[in-house]
Amino acid sequence: MADKLNGKVAIVTGSGQGIGKAVAMALAAEGAKVVTNNRKQGTQGGDAATVAAEIKAAGGEAIPFFGSVSDFKEAQQAIQTAVKTFGRIDIVVNNAGSDAPKMVWNMSEEEWDLSVDSFLKSSFNMIRHAAPLMREQKWGRIINTTSTAWLGTVGHCNYGAAKAGIVGLTRALPERWDGAVLPATPMLLRQERDSPSAKISKPVSKNVLIPVSLPKKGSRS
Repeated sequence: MADKLNGKVAIVTGSGQGIGKAVAMALAAEGAKVVTNNRKQGTQGGDAATVAAEIKAAGGEAIPFFGSVSDFKEAQQAIQTAVKTFGRIDIVVNNAGSDAPKMVWNMSEEEWDLSVDSFLKSSFNMIRHAAPLMREQKWGRIINTTSTAWLGTVGHCNYGAAKAGIVGLTRALPERWDGAVLPATPMLLRQERDSPSAKISKPVSKNVLIPVSLPKKGSRS
């Protein structure tokens, strides 16, 4: 275990598998205490408990939280789990979400709501409940995951709209909260897949997260 994040407490939503798991493991490897999360225990392929167990086996500290953070109260419980278990919350990684691909003329209201709520509303919920605590302790980091789908993707209008909303949400967050010396700073990441048209400086593998460059706040592109 490294020590860059010693003393810090992180929660990663949607971290039972995939990108969320990789982020949770990486934070723990740098010394952070981690709350892992997914909706239900026993998910095929791994869940928050199995990831927490892997972190502990590697010498880290972690606890699972099962619940849908698209629900306002359950998101609050997730933050409270971090505080009650580890004493604070420093890092929130909003990664949870479910896609329901359909052409727009075939999409149901439920399929629209599933993506928008699980990606966008959950991000707001987590930020809303973590922000007061970060303001009090004058330190925090918020990481919101998005996708190039926010630029437009046929057959995923719900997913693309949710990811576009996350871009807007991230840009709407203040960079300084109450003049804190180390304020909560929103960071925007995207999932980038190998593509000959990808505008990146070096090749990346599937499911690699890289920073997104956005115009300055108040500007248009």
